Amino acid sequence: RTQEALAQTVVRHAPIALALLTGSEHIVALANPAFFDLLGVEDSADALGFPLRTVITDRAERFSSMLRLDAVFHGSEPQAMIELPIHLGRGITYWNVTTSPVVGEGGVIGGVLVAAVDVTRQVTARHRAQESADVAQERIGQMLTLHATTLANSSQVGADPSELLANILRRSINLLNAQAGV
Repeated sequence: RTQEALAQTVVRHAPIALALLTGSEHIVALANPAFFDLLGVEDSADALGFPLRTVITDRAERFSSMLRLDAVFHGSEPQAMIELPIHLGRGITYWNVTTSPVVGEGGVIGGVLVAAVDVTRQVTARHRAQESADVAQERIGQMLTLHATTLANSSQVGADPSELLANILRRSINLLNAQAGV
């Protein structure tokens, strides 16, 4: 009992989502609040002891497939998913998830251990940084094109003004990715 109480305390307060799903029905034998957050379940009080399909009726099959629960339970190979997008009513969250078989007596797989870390902030920050870098790269390209246009125009000082203006227009059309200009 002491060991069981200690295990439940550790699982409940772990900073990652943890759950033990037993049998081919994936019965929730042990889970912490972070796991229910991963599932999008608000009231988890009555979830223990019930199959996953009962706990999250509308998404159980998709969720089970995403976490590869059947593959782990029947194939005995651990699975890892990096930055797995989970679509819930409140938006998308990203998780690094591992699912591992729990082997019982006689080498029989009795369940699946799920461990997941919420990496939504890191993924979102990386996406924002990439978007900023893309915008900066585009602006640098525009500045280089403008600089080249200025250099080309300064070398034509004293040339025919209509030819100079035509050259500026041609370069402006290219810079703006326009189809035409007047």
